[in-house]
Amino acid sequence: MRKRLIPLIALLMILAVVAVAYSVAISLESTDIDQLGATGKVDVYCPTSGTTCQINKVKWVLTTNPPYMVDKVKVLWTPRNSDQSTSYTVYVELYDSTAQNLKASGSATQNGSDQQVETQVDVSPDADPYDVYYVRIVIVQN
Repeated sequence: MRKRLIPLIALLMILAVVAVAYSVAISLESTDIDQLGATGKVDVYCPTSGTTCQINKVKWVLTTNPPYMVDKVKVLWTPRNSDQSTSYTVYVELYDSTAQNLKASGSATQNGSDQQVETQVDVSPDADPYDVYYVRIVIVQN
């Protein structure tokens, strides 16, 4: 009986030493972790003027030669801030009939104004009008 226990005890001791060695070898310092923080919940205001986040109109610009494709999108809107030194980036996304597949996208920069502006956004790749079912406009104050 003792002869059977000796190899078992030796094996258990080896496993214990290996487990301790691995637990000691794995360490992590605070300086090894990228910094992370967050604000509390803060109100987000739409960059367009008025009480609702509104785009006044979207217009399509097609290529000049057949096959005619959507080349640019004109977004008519009024910035919230009229200061010319304030800039915005207007993003346009064009989607297919499932609203899942992005067909084209682009962005353009626009300065603040106290009047309605027309921001022309080049989209890439040019999109077949047959495939465009949904448009998404995102405006970000820079």
